[in-house]
Amino acid sequence: MNGGAGRVVTTRFAGIMAAVTAAMLWGTTGTVQALLPAARDPLAVGALRLSFGALALLAMALAHGPSRRALRGLPWAGLALAGVAVAGYNLLFFRAVEIAGVGIGTAVAIGSAPLWTTAWEIAAQRLWPDRWRGAGQVVSVAGVVLLALAGGGAQGSALGVALAAGAGACYATYSLVTSRLGHRAPPLALAAATFGLGALLTLPVLLLAPPVWLSGAESWAAMAFLGIGATALSYALYTWGAGPACRLDRRDAGAGRTGDGLAAGGDRGGRAGDGAAPGGGASGAGRARGRGAGARASRRRAAMLNPNPFDPSPPAA
Repeated sequence: MNGGAGRVVTTRFAGIMAAVTAAMLWGTTGTVQALLPAARDPLAVGALRLSFGALALLAMALAHGPSRRALRGLPWAGLALAGVAVAGYNLLFFRAVEIAGVGIGTAVAIGSAPLWTTAWEIAAQRLWPDRWRGAGQVVSVAGVVLLALAGGGAQGSALGVALAAGAGACYATYSLVTSRLGHRAPPLALAAATFGLGALLTLPVLLLAPPVWLSGAESWAAMAFLGIGATALSYALYTWGAGPACRLDRRDAGAGRTGDGLAAGGDRGGRAGDGAAPGGGASGAGRARGRGAGARASRRRAAMLNPNPFDPSPPAA
C-alpha cells in the first residue's frame, strides 16, 4: 500500500470512528431525558437541547477560522430544509420516547431512517436496492414491527411508534440534505447554521411550555450534556466523519447508527415487552446486513451525488 492509499484508509477509518462515537452519544439522549424531573415536558426538552447545542456549535464555529469565514456565505436555501428536519427530529423523538419508552422509541427512530432514505432514492432517483440490501431492510422492518408490538400493552404506544418513525424521516432528510452541502462549507459551519435554525424554529415551544422544572444542579447538568455532548459534539463529529475530508458516503457514516442502538440498549424508562429483544436484534441485524452487503451500491449512489468524491480540495471560503 503506497503512502497516499494508506492515508485514505486511515482517514476513512477515522471518519467511521467519528460517526460511531457520535452515534453512541446520540444513543444516550432518551435515557438522559428519563433522568430529568418527572414534570418535564418532552417538547421543551427537545427545544432546550437544540438551544444548548446551537450555542455550543456556534462557539466552536467562531473559534475555527475557516468555519467562521464560511458562515457569511452558506447555502441558506438548502440549510433551511435541514434546519426544519433537525427541529422536527428533536420534537418528535423526545415525545416518542416519552410515550413508547426509551428502547422502543430509539430503536424505531434508528431503524426507520435508512428505510426513509431508500424510499427517497427509489422515488426521486429510481435507484432500487440490490437483493442483499433489500433483504436487510425487510428484516429491519420486521424488527420495527416487533418493537411496536412489544409495547402494545401501553396505551398510546402506537402513537409513540408513529412519532419515532416520523423522527426517523426527519433524520433521513437531514442526512440527505447535508450530504449534498458537505462540499460547500466546513462541517462546523454547516452544523452550527443548521442547529441555529432548528433552535429558532423551536423557540415558540419554550414560550408555550416554559421549563420551570429545570432547577437544581442535576437537571442543568443533564441538559448541558444533552446540548453539548449529545448534540454539539456528536453532530460535529458526525458531520466531519460523513464529510468529503473522510471520503465517506452517507451509508458508511450510517454504520454509526448501530452504536446508537447499543447505547440505547440500557433502557431505563422503556416499556418493552417480551418482543423487544428480538425486535431490536432484527432491526439492528437488518441495518447491518443492508449496509454491509450494499456497500457497492452505496458507492454508486455517492458517485452520482458527487462525481469526484475523492477530490481533496477544500470548500471555498
